[in-house]
Amino acid sequence: MPPSARPWISAAAVLAAATAGYAWRGRSIPLNPPPDAASSPPRIDLNRIPVASALNDELASVVQAVLPGVVSIHVERSIPVTERTLRPGQPPVSESAESREPGVGSGAIVTPEGHIITNWHVIEGGLDSLKVTLHGEESPRSATLIDKDDQLDFALLKVTPASPNEVFSPLRLADSDKVRAGHMVLALGSPFNLSETVTHGIISKRDRRLSDTYTTYLQTTCTINPGNSGGPLVSLSGDIIGMVTRKLMGPDDDASAEGYGLAIPSNDLADALDRLLHKSRPRTYLGLTVDDWPENYYQHGAEPEAVIVRGVARLSPAESAGLRKDDIIEALDNLRVTSTGEYRRAVRNHPVGSTITMTVRRGTEIIKTSLPVADFDKALPKDSPANPSPSSASPSAPSAATNAISSASKNSSASTSIPSTQPHL
Repeated sequence: MPPSARPWISAAAVLAAATAGYAWRGRSIPLNPPPDAASSPPRIDLNRIPVASALNDELASVVQAVLPGVVSIHVERSIPVTERTLRPGQPPVSESAESREPGVGSGAIVTPEGHIITNWHVIEGGLDSLKVTLHGEESPRSATLIDKDDQLDFALLKVTPASPNEVFSPLRLADSDKVRAGHMVLALGSPFNLSETVTHGIISKRDRRLSDTYTTYLQTTCTINPGNSGGPLVSLSGDIIGMVTRKLMGPDDDASAEGYGLAIPSNDLADALDRLLHKSRPRTYLGLTVDDWPENYYQHGAEPEAVIVRGVARLSPAESAGLRKDDIIEALDNLRVTSTGEYRRAVRNHPVGSTITMTVRRGTEIIKTSLPVADFDKALPKDSPANPSPSSASPSAPSAATNAISSASKNSSASTSIPSTQPHL
């Protein structure tokens, strides 16, 4: 056989093999299933696993019901850059310029009129180019900022309707106080601009606290990536239990950790929505950080009995009233408080300017003290952990993941000694 013919024969043989099937250990594996494959029984009979089969269908039903209320949010920010110009025989000349950087985030429709909730850091610096893309639409619509709560990292938007009578598909805010560790959840959003992406996980911790904020987060194992921020974290009923906000970041040599997402609880979202939508009341502030008591009650199959003071903010109403770390708060206005959820609800129901009477146990002593409910935005010291400066950090905080990295400085490196969190666009 002439050598020049061998490549052609080899190529023909390869083509024939690819057409007929793959050769593997002397056996031919067809690319197409045999004609009777459709009638052959499945590998697993779903009737033998009815619970898993039903859950599979229910998860798909939840996604189908929730997606019409999920939106993608698009902005462009002006980023300052420095350009260096080289001219023959002259030193380099540096010139300041601006570059437009696109950003994407997520949001959830919460009213039939088209109000959308998202994170403030998603749209900060890009209000002049704010657009949203709704489910089933290719072209983005314009949207406007109604108001914001930058302490909570919360923003309220309104999408431009296509017609005066257009009705949107809102999602409902559930009671996040009823969420328990282990509950199954879904996170929906636009990570990396991949719209309508769904990830699945559980609530891994109910009240995760950080050093740079007074917010307590829901921690979830759902995979979170840039673009998820502002999107809903929903329960199996399809209701919002949280807003995806942050992700745990490791040290520089291990910069990211999957399965450690953080979401703002829906009760905090509902409180902010009510304030911003109706302009009815300011945020309440006492200056206390509390936790369920006794510690590790869930490990013994018990329920919490009260709340324990974990921290007292400087110059706060709580400090003025003499409250101390490790005090046990048993009642507010003579009504028993058995959990942090009950505590938060009771405080939220008191308007700014009113007075709360606390029943506190300190060792064997029972103390009653009264403290005024202050306006959060007016009473909070500028150097408090909830108002960190861009350069401030808390590397010495023993129980916290460090300061938030704002969207303006999201490329800053994290501490190498303790984990940090980063809000994602």
